[in-house]
Amino acid sequence: DMSLFNVRRIEVIRGPASAIYGANAFVSVVNIITKRAQEIGGLQASLGIGSAHAYHPAFLFGKILNELEVVLSAEYMTTSGDDLFIARDLASIFDVLSAAAGIAPSSRAPMTYHEHREKADVSWKIRWADVTFQGKILQKERSPFLTNWYMANDSSREEETHWYADLGYQRYLTERVEFGGRLYVDQFELSQDQTVAPGIALYNHNQGTFTRYPDGLTLNASEKSQRFGAEGRLYIRLFNENDLTVGAAY
Repeated sequence: DMSLFNVRRIEVIRGPASAIYGANAFVSVVNIITKRAQEIGGLQASLGIGSAHAYHPAFLFGKILNELEVVLSAEYMTTSGDDLFIARDLASIFDVLSAAAGIAPSSRAPMTYHEHREKADVSWKIRWADVTFQGKILQKERSPFLTNWYMANDSSREEETHWYADLGYQRYLTERVEFGGRLYVDQFELSQDQTVAPGIALYNHNQGTFTRYPDGLTLNASEKSQRFGAEGRLYIRLFNENDLTVGAAY
């Protein structure tokens, strides 16, 4: 979900790299390095237009004013989606089984539908002296889409919101002592609403008959994750070839 408009370089490290990048880097690392303000040097803008009613405007701003460095990035993307033809879906199988009981079919297939997608992305990085404040807000939406039941429909909807902010501080206290720390917050929310196959009939093994569901199958699911953290690090150059690192995190 990161905008490539603001990417300067992408490094791929194959294999373990935990000694450099931390405990989660035991398989491989994809290190995405964004642009600095001096590399942008003002305002950059772009506009992409494509088939399926696709529009993709974006802008990138970078400026250095004395000790203040500012980088702002924003993009928006929307598309009505390609023509997706569904000849048969899972409801088609149940329709064959329930047809002998004289139950009308519930499958929307065959049908052609468009998976509408929309995304808004804003990120920033502000550096002043030894303090850096950076963050990102990402919001996505798609509707309709092929649901968890693999059934064609025109009423499913998914929304996703992700934002984080990071406040960091790094300073050389002496030529041999460096201190760094940061506070951060990360929040993610996802919601799904799916309603498919109104009138579907499913076989009830206990009763030995088909049970009809006039409203179809519905799913309303939500997910939320919040994370707060703080960490501090102290680097001391003991000798020319020996360093001492002391850190704490919560």
